[in-house]
Amino acid sequence: MKIDFCKSAMFLTAALAAAALSACVQTSEEKSFSETAQTLKDAVSNGGRADTKPLPNVLVCNQAISGLQILDTSKDWSDKSAIIWQWTPENAKGLDKKYASTFRFISDCKPVMGCSRILTVASHGAVALVRVDNGEVEFFGDAGGNVHSAELLPDGNIVSASSHGNYITLFNRSEYVAVKPCTAQKRYPLNFAHGVVWDNSRRILWALGRFELAGYEYNFDKLNPELTKKFSYKLPPECVVGHDLYPVAGSDSLLFVSGDAGLAVFDVEKRAFEKISDIARIKSVSLSKAGGALIFMVPETRWWAQSVSFGGKTDKKIGRLPDAKIYKARFFVPSTF
Repeated sequence: MKIDFCKSAMFLTAALAAAALSACVQTSEEKSFSETAQTLKDAVSNGGRADTKPLPNVLVCNQAISGLQILDTSKDWSDKSAIIWQWTPENAKGLDKKYASTFRFISDCKPVMGCSRILTVASHGAVALVRVDNGEVEFFGDAGGNVHSAELLPDGNIVSASSHGNYITLFNRSEYVAVKPCTAQKRYPLNFAHGVVWDNSRRILWALGRFELAGYEYNFDKLNPELTKKFSYKLPPECVVGHDLYPVAGSDSLLFVSGDAGLAVFDVEKRAFEKISDIARIKSVSLSKAGGALIFMVPETRWWAQSVSFGGKTDKKIGRLPDAKIYKARFFVPSTF
């Protein structure tokens, strides 16, 4: 099946931008942070608002294939036609196949640049920016240290988070040579680094560690990039051993933060946390839109699963992909953060 992703992404971006603007205005004028958090808490307890229709497609990182897949939420995932896009590192354009092994245990995937690209990482070191229309790798780096997340900065440079090495890595893409791993990189210490998200409104890079949510200023020097740690906020008990850090769709000020014992939302304006779930070991969380469906990836075997669940109802699946080892799942929608 041939999908015009560029056209679909443009349409989806415009529609979501309008919806997001409406939602953000309502949140800022009519809802307090605690009210918004309560709305998300209700979504968890009410089955993740699984009756929301239609649902966007879902992007997953599948460790069984060391690759990425986009799944049609209107179909049964056991039907192969539900896989509308797939990418694996072997023979990928723009990547020497000798580096395919660095994509073992693929550990994050997020749509960027209006859903025209996917930023992905893997525990064996890979950090890559992949075009959706043709699968070409536009950037590849080896960060090492069990990479768990990455983020694209406004000037095109890339930051990744490595948990075993306890650091975040800043890649200088101006020195990147196609096909070869980017060697222009700087490391900054962060205990058990697991998540990074760029805050476009406040121009801060938020990074999730074992005990803290840290904020870094970026110098916006594309050729000589630097990060400076400016903030550190102690994680609430449910978020300790921080795992997933991801924007709340439809908001420009809220982040999901998951940890070993639950899930919270963080307001970057108020610099405050609110607990919304005590479900343990949530590997990823994603909201389809403001007021939309909420999905979790909770391990079924060791650290992976074949299915993705709505909210707190682990028996209520958005889909189950046979023989998969899904580590994270994201609605394939543009970020409003």
